[in-house]
Amino acid sequence: SGEVSPFFAGVVYCGVIASCEEAFEPRRAHEWTNALTRWCEAQPQLVSFTGRCLAHRAGIKQLHGAWVDALEEAVLARERCEQAMNRAATGQAYYQQAELYRLRGDFPAAEVAYRDASRLGREPQPGLALLRLGQGEVEAAAAALRRALAEATEPLQRAVLLPAYVEVALAQDVVDDAASGSAELDEIDRRFERPMLRAIAAQVRGSVLLARGEPQAALRSLRVAWQVWEELDAPYEGARVRLLVGLACRALGD
Repeated sequence: SGEVSPFFAGVVYCGVIASCEEAFEPRRAHEWTNALTRWCEAQPQLVSFTGRCLAHRAGIKQLHGAWVDALEEAVLARERCEQAMNRAATGQAYYQQAELYRLRGDFPAAEVAYRDASRLGREPQPGLALLRLGQGEVEAAAAALRRALAEATEPLQRAVLLPAYVEVALAQDVVDDAASGSAELDEIDRRFERPMLRAIAAQVRGSVLLARGEPQAALRSLRVAWQVWEELDAPYEGARVRLLVGLACRALGD
């Protein structure tokens, strides 16, 4: 309503969006980011908030599969945040870049961006561990995630790390550890009841059941995950679930 200064309005926008992202509420984050975008267009002098806005938009575009556009905005976000001398926001923008480089298979660029994010105080996990997994350095990935999980105390912080922990444990063929991580994720899902969390927990549970040789049970979880990812318009996550569905069907002779 214009009753506070532009600076404090920007703080509120960014705080709300960050809270939505941390709470696994991508739809609300999308709505608030759209509002922040309109607000930033009227406040071009506030470069720092423009940079943060671009970083949030990059994350949303990544979820929706627009990786080329997302990377362009993440790079621009980093430039704007550097210009505003905001270390924390710059670190987050670097991490966003790193995630997109990793997903697109540009591992050298991802490595540099994760290290830049870490240098600026942004925890580089779970992305850096997933990069190590992609590079075949499974033990390094497992060690990094164990360290990060030991430091994470809040349930939603742990929920960010647990899917990668399970993925790495399955790559090590340590199914009991993977099952333990999946069970904790299920408990967090029951506690917070968020659609995105439900999709993540169901996907992880399905991957563990598949590794345990229970493809029929895995399919039930994977169908739930795929439906939610479809509703959230998350094509990459949905494709990963469909791959697991295919493996489960093959195990059943279908």
